[in-house]
Amino acid sequence: PPASPPPAMGPEAAPDTDGGPWAELAETLEGLDLAEKKPEAAKARGELPGAKVAPSPPVAAAATAEVEKPSLIPVDGRLPPGLAKAARALSEAEFERDTLMFLGSRSTTLRAMSEHWEGAVLAQGERFLGFIVLGRRDGSAALTVKHLAVDPRERRRGHGLRLLQHARQRCLELKLPRIALTCKVDKEESLRFYKALGFVDEAARWQGDENPGFPPSDWQSDGLSEYWLSCSADRELELKKS
Repeated sequence: PPASPPPAMGPEAAPDTDGGPWAELAETLEGLDLAEKKPEAAKARGELPGAKVAPSPPVAAAATAEVEKPSLIPVDGRLPPGLAKAARALSEAEFERDTLMFLGSRSTTLRAMSEHWEGAVLAQGERFLGFIVLGRRDGSAALTVKHLAVDPRERRRGHGLRLLQHARQRCLELKLPRIALTCKVDKEESLRFYKALGFVDEAARWQGDENPGFPPSDWQSDGLSEYWLSCSADRELELKKS
């Protein structure tokens, strides 16, 4: 009998490509066919003999890593040395002295005056952003923000507001009705900032002024170097978006 014809190689009878020599032959033919039609694309994919597969472009670390949020760290033994050094350097630049050196101390003077002071540094990972020093005296009706400073390179990013919100939180925890602070009369930008948050002239308030206004009342002497401001602890400290 005549020999059987070889099996058709069309779509009707494609070879079994699940394994064996047929699989290798099919892959080779398919690769050569693609290379013949689109040689540059085939070369880029490594489908031509000797072609190298181009590595995928690296994904930027910043795009994959979650951005760390700023956090508050108490000024005590837990504060990393690098952040402590940065805070003291900013204190020297802004206030001409180290305003954090007495925090955590139990000096006889502070005990005699019944004063309680604490501080916190705002940082984003190892990056220093700013600090706050706040405290109270026994019997006082207000929590006083003694010092607040933000690194000049980090300003206008909401860090000052974050530090004041921490002061308000401590005020509520201590069940004190008001937050108080001082501001130099020539710090116009800071005064506008405090005004926007709802701070008023504390001295005028004590004088019975029902609407202390801002800047502080006209009765203040011309030689005044700083204003004494306060805000109710019940007030949310938020800046309105313009």
